[in-house]
Amino acid sequence: MQRLTVLTLTVALLYAAQSEAQPLQATLNMNEVQACFKFTPLGPNIPGALVEITGVIKAQAVKPNEGFEYHIHEKPVGPNNDCMATSGHLDPLKFGNGRCNPATPDKCQEGDLSGKHGNLKPSAVPVGAITYVDKYLRWEGAATTIVGRSVVVHNNGTRIACGDLLPVGSNSHGVTLAPVAPETYDDDDVERQMGESGEFATAAAQTARHNGAMSGLDERVAAWTLATTVAAGVVAALMAL
Repeated sequence: MQRLTVLTLTVALLYAAQSEAQPLQATLNMNEVQACFKFTPLGPNIPGALVEITGVIKAQAVKPNEGFEYHIHEKPVGPNNDCMATSGHLDPLKFGNGRCNPATPDKCQEGDLSGKHGNLKPSAVPVGAITYVDKYLRWEGAATTIVGRSVVVHNNGTRIACGDLLPVGSNSHGVTLAPVAPETYDDDDVERQMGESGEFATAAAQTARHNGAMSGLDERVAAWTLATTVAAGVVAALMAL
């Protein structure tokens, strides 16, 4: 418990020292799940995040047609990769664990990523990156922020893999995954993400949002490098306790 508290406070204090929210990533390497979940702010004081998922899930799904659920959970991963220590889904508005309707994401738990954007599918080899914008993720507020949380992958409800959300460049499992080239889509392939109007966005619109979300990121890298290095060292020391 003390380890989890110190880890959460370490990440939170590093964020408090920054004028803007910084990208986070969770790296999972457990039970035939090897994946990286990256969350990039859309801009200063703008809620939401660009979510990028890369890697491979070789585990056999209990329900192959449904794949694997994944969520942001309230707390960090426990000692010895204890996924149960992550507590429940991030749900500051107390919607509960009822089925999320992707047509009304504002009525879903903040952390229910698969409910809003679809489950992950098993694959024997790495596939193209899954990329979408989630307008309902928050970077501020003790109850709502995704900072200091974790990502958990479920197989028919069972927690099979988890990883802490940490500054990009550091991870709790000591695993670095090479980025996978993103898939390409025709403009008619619209089932990738929800647009501002509630209708599905085209691939062209998705690309435009991606470029907009990433603009200015390079300007923040230099200022964030030192903080990331410190965070990685502190986390590594905590994991050794």
